[in-house]
Amino acid sequence: MESAMNRAAAILVLACLAAHPRGARAERSALAAMVDDAEEQARLLTPLRADVTAEIEGAKGKSQDRIVLVVRNDPAPKGGVQTYVEFEKAGVKVLVLGPAEAWISDGGKVRKAALDTQIAGTNWTVEDLLPFDVTRCGSTRIVDSRPEQMTLACEAERKGPSQYVLTVYKMDREKAVPIQVLYYKESMNNLVKMQRAQGYEKVGAKWRPSHVEMRDFKLRTKDVLDLRWEQDPKFPPEIFDPKSLSDRSLTAKAPAAAAR
Repeated sequence: MESAMNRAAAILVLACLAAHPRGARAERSALAAMVDDAEEQARLLTPLRADVTAEIEGAKGKSQDRIVLVVRNDPAPKGGVQTYVEFEKAGVKVLVLGPAEAWISDGGKVRKAALDTQIAGTNWTVEDLLPFDVTRCGSTRIVDSRPEQMTLACEAERKGPSQYVLTVYKMDREKAVPIQVLYYKESMNNLVKMQRAQGYEKVGAKWRPSHVEMRDFKLRTKDVLDLRWEQDPKFPPEIFDPKSLSDRSLTAKAPAAAAR
């Protein structure tokens, strides 16, 4: 139902733009402004860390886990955002260095990860960790525009690396952050997952959510994450080196001091 509504809205918008050149220019300007603001939100002033309490309802049942998430800017010029994720109980670590490079450590074995690699029995894949980036879209358009929200449709390139043919972002216009993401696979009528984020708060001058849910419609499962953020955390830089991915841990407890 929602997929059909989104497609109908997109057709209506495109028809209006074709009939009204001034409206087309206004829409392009509004789209460009939202894209710029969203990408600015993704760029970090300092690294950020989130300590996460997770209620995971995956294919193998329900579980709880503690997660540590660290995000930083790629040290390389014009690089994007890099993400490190560690699951304490599952013993899984994920390192996303960019849209074309990701690594996963499971049981102490490190291997390259594809965008559609499932993470620790959750409803998340590696691709779901990537921030909004219009360069990953074959085409982008506005499908709905309201005073407080703007909905953007990101169609993947036909032979691109994405596992999704369409990703629909509902953006908070003031904060320029996604409050809902819809994921479509194989066809634009096949809605497979939905991510929702709320409780946004300023962390290091950037908006970050305190509550995130990911729902898989096919499996009828859902993950619920509660996040507590901190700015400019202490962490060993080696966690962003794939060669050291299995050697470092941010969830391991420090050994107790020996009695004197």
